[in-house]
Amino acid sequence: MKIKLNILNAITAVKSKWYLIAGCLALSALLAAAYIYFTPALYKAEATVKVAEQANTSSRVNKSSTDAEVLKSRKMIEKAIAGSDLNVAYYSKHLLQTKEMFTNSPFKVRFKTDAAGFVSQSFNIELKDEQSFSIKYQADNATLNRQGSFGKELDLGFVKLVVEKTSYYASRKTDGNTAYAFTTYSAQALAQELQSKNYINVAPIGDNSGLVKIAVTYPDAEKASKLANAIAFNYGRNEMNNNEAIVSANLSVINAQLDATGNDINKIQSDINAYKFENKIVDMPQETQAGLQTLGQLQVQKVDADMQIAALDNMSEYMRSNRHVNNIAPEYGTVNDLIYTETLLKLNDKAKERQRASEAGQDVAAIDKEINALKDNLAESIRNTRKKLAVKQEELAVAITTARNTILALPEKQGELQQLERNLYLNQRVYDHLIEKRAEAMVAAPIIPATAYVVDSAVAPAAPSTPSPVSILALALCIGIASGLTLIAVKSLLKSKISNRDELQQFTDIPFIANIENLGKKEQYIAEPFNNLCTRMLLMNQFAKTQVITITSTQSGEGKTTVAHNLARAMAQLDKRVLMVDMNSINPELNQVFDVRSENSIADVYHNNLDLHEAISITSIPNVDLLKAGELKSGINTFLTSEKTGVIIDEIKKHYDAVIFDTPEVSNYMDAFPLMKLSDLNLYVVKANATSQGLLKQATIIKKDYNIENMYFVLNAMTQNRNHSGYVPTGKYRVLKARQQAANTVAFVPRMLKKAALWFY
Repeated sequence: MKIKLNILNAITAVKSKWYLIAGCLALSALLAAAYIYFTPALYKAEATVKVAEQANTSSRVNKSSTDAEVLKSRKMIEKAIAGSDLNVAYYSKHLLQTKEMFTNSPFKVRFKTDAAGFVSQSFNIELKDEQSFSIKYQADNATLNRQGSFGKELDLGFVKLVVEKTSYYASRKTDGNTAYAFTTYSAQALAQELQSKNYINVAPIGDNSGLVKIAVTYPDAEKASKLANAIAFNYGRNEMNNNEAIVSANLSVINAQLDATGNDINKIQSDINAYKFENKIVDMPQETQAGLQTLGQLQVQKVDADMQIAALDNMSEYMRSNRHVNNIAPEYGTVNDLIYTETLLKLNDKAKERQRASEAGQDVAAIDKEINALKDNLAESIRNTRKKLAVKQEELAVAITTARNTILALPEKQGELQQLERNLYLNQRVYDHLIEKRAEAMVAAPIIPATAYVVDSAVAPAAPSTPSPVSILALALCIGIASGLTLIAVKSLLKSKISNRDELQQFTDIPFIANIENLGKKEQYIAEPFNNLCTRMLLMNQFAKTQVITITSTQSGEGKTTVAHNLARAMAQLDKRVLMVDMNSINPELNQVFDVRSENSIADVYHNNLDLHEAISITSIPNVDLLKAGELKSGINTFLTSEKTGVIIDEIKKHYDAVIFDTPEVSNYMDAFPLMKLSDLNLYVVKANATSQGLLKQATIIKKDYNIENMYFVLNAMTQNRNHSGYVPTGKYRVLKARQQAANTVAFVPRMLKKAALWFY
């Protein structure tokens, strides 16, 4: 049941704060769209190469792996792209988005350079007309501009450029919102960039197929396929160099060294295994720990034996010095010997038996004889037990010495084992270095047998591999929902204000009576929540007699006065005569609410002997009158101690069906407490999303300390869509504007005539 309630509360929280989830979803969708828009799309093109087969399968596998490393090496990439049109990257910039072009670029660039160490250079280009263009670039920490003509060489000093128009020039030229740029790379620089950004991935296919797959992921689909094919065909091309014999000899030497080093590695590994087997080494740290644990257990056993011998010696000394004492009282639990323990227990039992017989006046000679026999048996048991413990002590001493020697020998074994492992590590480093050298020799002058060829050439992919809009939007949807739920949970955990009935009843046992909708700055009177409050009061049989109602709250600004005068209106519509008593002398507001300017008050009744009816003011609301508190000389104590109070209350009850006291806040003043004790119903106003949980507990303390009955919470200024019971409704409140306006339209009656009418009630 509790789990079901928690689930319902969670669903309610989500429904009430759905806007947080909607906001998180909108934000995550916006970020996902921005990521998709600004992240360059990557296209994946793949080519497959068949490597040269060897005589046996294992060597073929090794060669496939080696050739895969060769294919993605920097020197192989340099050879593949040397002299091609792949050394120039073209870019378009439109609406904060930069895209790389290749086939659809409105211009193509050829360049050559004689500058030593040339790496790359970026240019911004402006297409002026059919004949000319201008470029902007950075050189020597300065921004330079140069004019050029299509198809003619433009010498910039460090590089010479030839820019030519393509078939896309006419359509691209008319787009004035797009800017263009290009970057020229040396073969080394482009190869390094492709490697650093992991654009090229090469891996063997299967274990012994002899196939190698070349995958190139690049922002342009056409360029991705060209790069993959360039690498594949460059490798598959049979280029016999003049230094074939030298390269073959170098490779033979490297292979021989690899074989020798491999044999050394195998031998050292065998020596390590044999040394571990011979010395019974499984795990050196574990053996050390096991040895220490064994040594600790032996030492504990030796201490236990020493303690037992000491206990036996103490017992012997006690028996020698207390020969005439029959009851052996010293602690005997330290000695783990069954015969010794049973004898000692029997001796103590006989001593107790002798004590009872002696007190009864019986002959104890036979018992003394048995006691002496038990003492002799105990002494013999002590001697025998001590002998066994002495033997055990010697055995434990030998075992402890052996365990210590074993532990001391472990570091020596560890040192020898580490030396063997160090030799293994050094040989493995040499082996890896030789593998690298062999790969470099093969790249420098590859000798490809005729059986190496391209199986599948790469084609330009139709769709990008990344980013995937569907996956990103799905992930954004999950993140948005999760973020919204987390935000709701965190907000609920950190929340310190009361906002609904569920939260109200978590901190107090004072019953709930009504929700009041947040009126905001509306001028129209919303009758529905106050009609509901009246309905609750009727169902509680509170209108069976003149009802005295006190309205208060913990702090100011929670809506006491608002609830008071609106409740008075609602009761007046039920044809109930209502007297509003403004007991908030600190901050009186009801005279402004009802537009009453009379100076008379209840203080005048107490101090100036003014008649009660002269102090009461008639309001513009039918059946609603107002009585101000004024300045009571002794404050609320005047109301408590004066004999006139009872007379005033009785007089009010004769003429009114309900009396509503509007009081100041209880956190600063005690004016409300006496009135609450006299009232038939006490409404404690709590403002939603304003009253803290700590302040709410004051209501419980007040009810307990002053023994106040008929106290109910009114949750004011509700922003959540809750009905009269404080739970989620199926509809909304009814705003009864027309009916209320009609009720407020009354004929003008002179105020003095209304006062005179009170005398005849």
